[in-house]
Amino acid sequence: MKQPATAALLLAAATIAPVASADPTSGTVARFIGSWEGEGTVRPKGFGAPEAVRCKAQGKGMNDVQIRFEGRCATASGSGSFRIFLAQDAAGERFVAKVRLTGGEKMIDFAGRALEHDIVLSQKNPVTSGKRELTAELTLSLSSEDTIGMANRLTDLISGEEAEALSVTFRKRP
Repeated sequence: MKQPATAALLLAAATIAPVASADPTSGTVARFIGSWEGEGTVRPKGFGAPEAVRCKAQGKGMNDVQIRFEGRCATASGSGSFRIFLAQDAAGERFVAKVRLTGGEKMIDFAGRALEHDIVLSQKNPVTSGKRELTAELTLSLSSEDTIGMANRLTDLISGEEAEALSVTFRKRP
């Protein structure tokens, strides 16, 4: 039985462009398949003081246009998890994603494009967090075969405040 997020992403990917093959190791999203370890910085609640973070993640191909990339991250003050469903069009130029972070009640929708070695995804609809109305830009950098950069830039639409909430470089584990 497929999860609702999976079904929604498959539908979104199908509307981007038709797909010819069913090889889960082809295309841009296939770069996420495998076991990963990451280090970087995170800002608690998006705008707090930066803290060092360490992460472990697993990328699994679901079909030739979709992967699930999920893991756990820890700082000195706590830990959390993430799950990203990422789908691409047949040309590997347009992407849709659904993202869930620890404490998130629902998946957050993103859409974007490939730009050179990056996938740049913009949040489709703002979310409310306390007195903040937040939107995000998620950048996934694929500059080498064994690394993935992940950066999340938040904007508070009410105050105009911006912050790089997350910056992690993942390295593929053997």
